[in-house]
Amino acid sequence: MAGRQQGELRGRSEQANALARFLCDLTDGQTVRDLAQRYGEVGKTTWGEYRSGVRVIPWRRLQTVVEREVRDPAVRQGMLNEARRLHQAAQRAAIAGTSAPAAPGTASSAAPGQAASGPAAPGPAGSAPDESAPDGPAARAGHGPGGSATPPAPDNPLTSPDSPGGGANLAIATASSPARRTRFAVAVTVALAVLASAAVLALRHSADHDAARRPRVATPVAPDDIPSPSATRTTGQPPASPSAPGTAPGPSRIPGRGALPRTLPAAEATGPAYALSSDGRTLLRWSGSGDTWATIGAGVGAPYAGEAGVFALDEKTGRVSRYNGTPNSWTVIGTASELAIGGSSLYALAPKRDKVLRWNGRAGSWTTIGGPAGHIYAGGAGLFATEPAYGRLIGYDSAKKTWTRVGNPGAHFVVGPRHLYGLNPARDLVWQWSGSGDKWDVIGGPARAIYGGELGLFAVNPQTGRLWHYTGEPGIWAEIGDSGAALAMDSRALYRIAADGASVWRWSPNGDWSRIGGPAAAVAAVG
Repeated sequence: MAGRQQGELRGRSEQANALARFLCDLTDGQTVRDLAQRYGEVGKTTWGEYRSGVRVIPWRRLQTVVEREVRDPAVRQGMLNEARRLHQAAQRAAIAGTSAPAAPGTASSAAPGQAASGPAAPGPAGSAPDESAPDGPAARAGHGPGGSATPPAPDNPLTSPDSPGGGANLAIATASSPARRTRFAVAVTVALAVLASAAVLALRHSADHDAARRPRVATPVAPDDIPSPSATRTTGQPPASPSAPGTAPGPSRIPGRGALPRTLPAAEATGPAYALSSDGRTLLRWSGSGDTWATIGAGVGAPYAGEAGVFALDEKTGRVSRYNGTPNSWTVIGTASELAIGGSSLYALAPKRDKVLRWNGRAGSWTTIGGPAGHIYAGGAGLFATEPAYGRLIGYDSAKKTWTRVGNPGAHFVVGPRHLYGLNPARDLVWQWSGSGDKWDVIGGPARAIYGGELGLFAVNPQTGRLWHYTGEPGIWAEIGDSGAALAMDSRALYRIAADGASVWRWSPNGDWSRIGGPAAAVAAVG
C-alpha cells in the first residue's frame, strides 16, 4: 500500500522500530514525497528515515503529525499519549545504546532531531496531577508556596517521579481509519510505569586542557543546587567572616600564579564579570581585558548580577547589599537565604525560607509574593520555586499573582531567557519545560549539573567532568571544555572558575577559553 514502510524496519533498537511502525500506520496511504510537501521543513529522504526507524522523529514534529492526521478529538488525545510513550522509549533506548561521541561532520554524528550520538531528543514527561489526591499549594493556581491549603499529598503513584514534569498517562485509542484499527485497541486508560533510568552514556576521556576544542556531539550532565543561575559558588569551606563594609583595601586584581600584582583604578574596571576572592572577603570587578581586576567592595559577600543590578549576599549573616556603581559604595537592602534575578526584578527567599519576596527598588522595601519554598529560580522565562515539603516545582504568574504547579521534584532547575530546564532526581535526563502545564520534553541524557542563563544551557558530563553546550536541537550538544568549580554567564560569554579555584577563565561561542584572573571563590556576570 502506498505510504506503508517497505521492507524491514532499520532502527537501532526495538523501541525505535516500534515508533517507526506507529508513524507508518499514522501516515498510511501517504508517500514520503506527500509528507515532505504536507509538513515542510524536511525532505522526503528524512521522512523515509523517520518511517524506517533510522532516525527518531522529533517530538514536536510527531505531535504535529498526530494532530493533523487524527481528526476525532477523543481519539487524537489517545494517539498523542501513545505517541508520547513510544517516543520516550525510543529516546531512552538511543541514550542507552550510544557509543563514544564523534565530531560533527563524521559519519557517526547525529543529525538534528536524532539522539543516536547525544542526549535524548524531546519526549513529553508530564501529566496532570491526580485529581483524586488532596490538593496542596503546588497543585492549583492561586496558592503560593506554602499557601493556606492543606499540605500537598505525595505524587500520584501512577506518575513517574523521574521527570521534573511528572509521567505521561497512556491511553491507547482506536485509529481514525480501518487500516489503523488493526494497530490500536479500543480506548482504555492505563498508567505508564515508572520510567526506567537511562544508562549512563560512555564518553571518551579527553585530555584536560583549558582551550576550547572542536565541538563534538554527546550526552551532557547537570549542576548542583545553586541559589541562582547568575551566580555560583565553588564547593568547599565557607568564606572567612567578612570584615565591615568600607574597609576595602586599595585597588588590586585577582593575583595570578607567578604574576606580579598590578593595580588598576577601580573606576576603570568596566568589565561584565565580578568575582569573590578566594578568602571570601573581597569583591572584585574585571577590567574588561587581560587579567586585571579592581576591588569594589569588602565584606559584602558573594556576587549576583543581572539586569536588575549588581548585588551581594553575605551567606553568614544573610545581609543583601546593592552596589551603587562606585567602588566600595554599597547599600544594605535586606536579608535573605537565597537570591535570584529575573529580568529587571530581584527576588529573595526570606532567611527562614517562609516567604518569597520581590525587591521594590528601595532599601528595606520588599513585597511578599509567595509563602514557604525550598529554593527559588528566576530568569527571562519567569520565577519558579520548589515546595518545601515535597519539592514539586511551581511557577509564578505575575499578572494573576498566583502560583501553579509546573513539575515534579528535580535535582536542580535553571531558567534561561525563554525556557525552564530541569535535571531529574536520578540525574540521568535533562528536561525542558513545554511552557504549559506540567509537560516536559527530554533534551539530554545523564548530567552531574546544569547551568542556564542568557547564553543558553550548559551541562557537566558525569564521567569526564567536561562541559557541554546545548545547541537547541534535542539530543544535540557540543563539548566546549572543562566544567570547573563554578560558572556564570552573560549574553556574550561564559565565565568559569577552574576546578582547583586557582584561576578564572572566559569563553565565547566564537572563541577559545582565555584566562582572565587568578584565585576566586564565586563569579557572576551581567551584560
